[in-house]
Amino acid sequence: MTRSYFVQKRVLGLLLLAAGLTSCEKTDEKAPLQVPRTYDESGFSVNTKLLNPVVHEMNALSAALKKGRTAGVKVTDSSLKTLFEQGTLSLGAITTPYYISRLEASNGYFVDFAKASGGYFNPFSRGGEGGVYGGYLFDENGLEVGQVIEKGLLGAALYNYAMSLTNNALQPANVDQMVWLYGADAGFVNSNDTTIHANADRFLAAYAAQRDPGTGAGLYTAVRDAFIKLQSAVANGDDYVQQRNEALAALKANWEKAAAATVIHNLQTATTALQASNLSDPQRAAVLHTISEAVGLLHGWRTIDQKQKIITDAQIDEVLQLLDAPYDRGATMYLFVTNPTSERSKLTQAITRLQTIYGFTSQEIESFKTDWVTQQQR
Repeated sequence: MTRSYFVQKRVLGLLLLAAGLTSCEKTDEKAPLQVPRTYDESGFSVNTKLLNPVVHEMNALSAALKKGRTAGVKVTDSSLKTLFEQGTLSLGAITTPYYISRLEASNGYFVDFAKASGGYFNPFSRGGEGGVYGGYLFDENGLEVGQVIEKGLLGAALYNYAMSLTNNALQPANVDQMVWLYGADAGFVNSNDTTIHANADRFLAAYAAQRDPGTGAGLYTAVRDAFIKLQSAVANGDDYVQQRNEALAALKANWEKAAAATVIHNLQTATTALQASNLSDPQRAAVLHTISEAVGLLHGWRTIDQKQKIITDAQIDEVLQLLDAPYDRGATMYLFVTNPTSERSKLTQAITRLQTIYGFTSQEIESFKTDWVTQQQR
């Protein structure tokens, strides 16, 4: 045999070896993450059971705050504090230290609410500690403290606790718990209408549903899809850390955007109402209620770890100032109904500021005006 034969044989062997190595390398490559179309609810009920006390406390606190809307009914600050702190996993245990101080301080929201309850309020002749006006309970400055308490906890307690679950290695049970804290069920019905759905959305998920036009590109849909991807990535282990992080980033951004979009919706509603002349007392009260809800939804994000949110505390303070509800001193929200011509431009400024912060398009801002759940009767 010639030398060229042995050379050719050796080259062929090397080529076969290289092909074998390539084949092995391809075998060792991880498969793409398979993301299902729906959320796996097999362990949802068991995994979220430990959060039931938090849901109970939110509902009980909300019911107590509603009692204060009845003229002549007194609600004590101690009763509100008890509801806030009861149970092994209480709202007080999962709320940011900052918001706890705003609630429980001697001049905090619980005390302000208690002082206002049982009284009467008139934005044109303010006096005393506030009271009921048009079916809502306001402090002496026209701020509906109950809304700031309740809606503030959606961020300061529920979102804050959900994000704390991401500080360690995420387990499948943690993903279910985050869905529950968001306010959705594993079925993600995209509706807060309890007359249609036994598992209707609650908490921030209820607002996200209202902001979602059902086109497949809305905020509720984006959060749902992020949860589905996150669940799949976590269940499939460490090979899919990148996909897990991508899903978590999308989840956080769109959860927060749903809150911001609802703030914008409320300010749009109030702006439209204030353009009318000769508002009735119930209409003025509804304006103050709507803006107060926006204040609560925004204020609750203050001091949440910056790595967990888009908006900065300085930007929150800027918008709260525009809403006549600064974080560091008493509100002057009554001015929106006593001097609407000069004050309502602040609402437009706040909307523009939030649009810039979150990068909402003009089309999205227009869409936020609509309660899509009601509009589409879904």
